[in-house]
Amino acid sequence: MKSASTQQHLHVVLVCKEMKPATMTYEEWDVLDELARGATENYLANEVLINVMNDTAKQTWEKLKEMFAGKSLSNKLFLKEELLNLRMEEGDNLMEHLSSFDRCVADLQRMEVSYSTEDKALMLLTSLPPSYKHFQTTLMYGKVTLDFESVVQDIMSHQRMNQSSGEKFQREGLVAKTGERGRSKKREGKKCNRGRSKSKAKEGCFEYGSKEH
Repeated sequence: MKSASTQQHLHVVLVCKEMKPATMTYEEWDVLDELARGATENYLANEVLINVMNDTAKQTWEKLKEMFAGKSLSNKLFLKEELLNLRMEEGDNLMEHLSSFDRCVADLQRMEVSYSTEDKALMLLTSLPPSYKHFQTTLMYGKVTLDFESVVQDIMSHQRMNQSSGEKFQREGLVAKTGERGRSKKREGKKCNRGRSKSKAKEGCFEYGSKEH
């Protein structure tokens, strides 16, 4: 929300310590405040919006920080549950999943909750779908510890290899089908030729059965 306000040049309303800069009129400030408040409320669910009705943009922003960015136990529990319940389903986009995982970890870091590189690696591996089971076993075989960044690179390499193998299999299947169609047409052509030859051999005089007649 703060990024959206910055892009629309409305962030001054959220960060200004005074009610109004001396360079602006009250009318200009009210218009800017209304735009910033509307831009913020677009991101809020109804149950959250009801708590900030009739507030200024800055008051709304302060309440939201208290509700969601505070370092309370309930917020920590919510963010930890979000991270631990994060799962990638079969067919999901890997890069989007990695981005969601990084976002959850970053949110917890802002709450002063940090994980070791090994813990992050293990949680990431746990969040992968069943098709990665063999990969997980191979990756951990003979290792004493895991490095998060290395595991991320290994996962991405594994996916690229699978994609390349799948594309190669599809190309080979297409070539095989094309070859089978070509052979089928040749066999059909031979059958037609044999049929015409037999027909010619039977040609002759209808009454005497002689070609010379």
